[in-house]
Amino acid sequence: ELFDPSIGTWTTTSYMTNVRQFHTASVLSSGKVLVTGGWNGTDAINNAELY
Repeated sequence: ELFDPSIGTWTTTSYMTNVRQFHTASVLSSGKVLVTGGWNGTDAINNAELY
């Protein structure tokens, strides 16, 4: 889900390809969110997903 603080609502998006924790999420100037890196419970994740 993505949260829009300007209107205080959550929007459902597609599922992540990888289960992640300890990742980063950055809002791009286009309004999309780039999710990178993290940990899947066993290994470090070295890829990114765009929403």
